[in-house]
Amino acid sequence: MRPRQGHRRDRPDGRRKRRAGAEGAAPVPRIVDAGTRVHSFRAGDSRRADASNGPDFIRRAEIILGQKVRVLTGEEEAYFSALGIISGYHDPDGVVGDLGGGSLELVDVAGSKIGKGITLPLGGIRLSEHAEGSIVKARSHVRRYMKGAQVLQNVSGRTFYAVGGTWRSIAKLHMELRNYPLHMMQGYEISFEEAMAFLPEVIEPKDLKSPAYAHISKSRRTLLPFGAVAMQEVIAQMKPSMISFSALGVLRRLSLFAAVRHRARP
Repeated sequence: MRPRQGHRRDRPDGRRKRRAGAEGAAPVPRIVDAGTRVHSFRAGDSRRADASNGPDFIRRAEIILGQKVRVLTGEEEAYFSALGIISGYHDPDGVVGDLGGGSLELVDVAGSKIGKGITLPLGGIRLSEHAEGSIVKARSHVRRYMKGAQVLQNVSGRTFYAVGGTWRSIAKLHMELRNYPLHMMQGYEISFEEAMAFLPEVIEPKDLKSPAYAHISKSRRTLLPFGAVAMQEVIAQMKPSMISFSALGVLRRLSLFAAVRHRARP
């Protein structure tokens, strides 16, 4: 499962922070609950495995779950991101970007076809910590990865599908600041030009006391500038015609995959 942005940060030594409770086991029951909704499909992302105490976390989770935990590769995370877009859009065509707490997945989709995805260590929490709060450092760090992102080459004019809580919060902020009359997140679209004009407002907000920010959780607000930098650099490289925001989270994508796999069993 993906770490929830803004709710728990890793320590400087890379270890997963523990919540209250014996042996820091609180996050594990949440995985159990999630697993019961996806036909006992247990999965963790690479960020949990990469943390210095990741193996211990996974071991304890396996004890509680009573079965092995499958750690998704970066390519698999990108695949699940694309699967969510395919399930939520009719005949999608473009690049899916899924911004989590630790990583950013990018993958091409064309109808029901999924290209080879990549994963980059540019998640909101990881990026903000790496940059030590500096937007200049964050931008430089993201830009280095964008130069080698082949999935963003030769795709101009197509749609960029934005997935992830921080990017959804950016869309919500756009709705409020632009007085959009509806509050339907799935499929909310803004043009490339509007995105490039709006994202600087998120990176360097003029008025954090604006009523629009009341619709964004406090824990998420600190990550908005870094999420905006990541999106700005991605779409500057891609040059899509449109940015479309998806409301489908990781549980929905895993559930879809597990349900398909479950039905395919003899």
